[in-house]
Amino acid sequence: MEGQALGVVGIESQESVIGMGQRKPIADLTGTIMSIPKTRQITVSIDGLDVVLIDRNSAILRLPWDAAIALGQAMIYQGRQIEESVKADKIIQDQAFLMRMGIPLGLTSNPIMLRESLKEAVWDSKLRRYIPTCGVGNNSIVGAPKLRKH
Repeated sequence: MEGQALGVVGIESQESVIGMGQRKPIADLTGTIMSIPKTRQITVSIDGLDVVLIDRNSAILRLPWDAAIALGQAMIYQGRQIEESVKADKIIQDQAFLMRMGIPLGLTSNPIMLRESLKEAVWDSKLRRYIPTCGVGNNSIVGAPKLRKH
């Protein structure tokens, strides 16, 4: 499996010249925020027991397999956090609908979003018109389901 490409991922990056042809690293794992003006193709491949990110035929990040898995999980978690904030209005509306119906299922564990969805469930005129019987008062909202490993 050595040298086998796993796939090509489109990521956004910014090139900036530091001096004498050196570029800033694309992946800055210290949490620095970078402006991202254009899209690039990054290849993810295997080299022995390492996962390698390749940009323009040069390795930009080499990680052992377990660190690559941990990095991937952290990126997925952070991406889902961002997705929740981007889709907050839709989540609040859907949660309000579930509350209005009396269905004890939470779409988020964010207490601010739960409070807003409770307000929507009680005061939204469309929900009140089409779902007149209100199950709101029910304190059984459980938040977003979390899976536990046994």
